[in-house]
Order: sequence, then C-alpha cells, then structure tokens
Amino acid sequence: MRFLIFVLIGPGIGFLTIWGVLSLNPRHGPLHFDEPAALALAYLFGVWPAMFTAAVDAWVSERKVDARLKLLLISLAGFVTGCGLQWVVTPSWDHSIAPYVFGTGGFVAGLVCSLITREVRRWKMGRTDDQQRG
Repeated sequence: MRFLIFVLIGPGIGFLTIWGVLSLNPRHGPLHFDEPAALALAYLFGVWPAMFTAAVDAWVSERKVDARLKLLLISLAGFVTGCGLQWVVTPSWDHSIAPYVFGTGGFVAGLVCSLITREVRRWKMGRTDDQQRG
C-alpha cells in the first residue's frame, strides 16, 4: 500500500511543486500549463524517486523512530532523489539553482506521501480494532 501511495501521488505533487517554484522566477513570469504531456513525463521520470522514498519510508517505519524525525528523514530522502532526478532530466540547465528546485519537489512529495501513508495506516488499524471489539 505504501509504494502504491508514493508512486501514484508523489510524482504529481512533485511536479506541481516544481511548477509552482519555477513560476515564482520573475525572469520567466508565471508558467502556463500548455503541455499536457508534461504531467505524463513527471510520472515517467518521477516513479524511481518515489519508489526510493517509499523504500526509505518503509525502512524508517520498521524502526522505533520519533514521528518528527521520521518525516524529516523521508523528506530529506525525497530531496536527495529530486536532486538526482534533476541530473537525469535536465543535464543542460544551469546547475546552480536547478537541484534545489527539483529537490524541493521531492521534499514536498516525500513529506505529503509519508503523511498520507501514516493516516491510511492509522485508519486501517483503528478500523481493525473496532471490528475486533464489536
């Protein structure tokens, strides 16, 4: 379930975050979403970072780690995979700021997906406990 959440939701959130951060650049002005294939490419290239971040989430979840530290570790893993994705996707960019833009997309996607996974797990555990009581 964890990997499914990360793979289905993570690339879209990362894409929207990167798109939003790039829209803040006054040199380019607001970016218009004219290319529907851009979201498909985000999923195509965003699957492996999402899988890696989900694997880190699974590894950290198995250990008894504080919830805040867990979210920080998973977000940092998302940031690192986002920076790695930048080197694969855009080798011709000016590499001074681009890793931070892609890293921010991975950071936000990892954080949101980890929170969703945690809530789904809580909901399933609560539902299971209620079924056992009644």
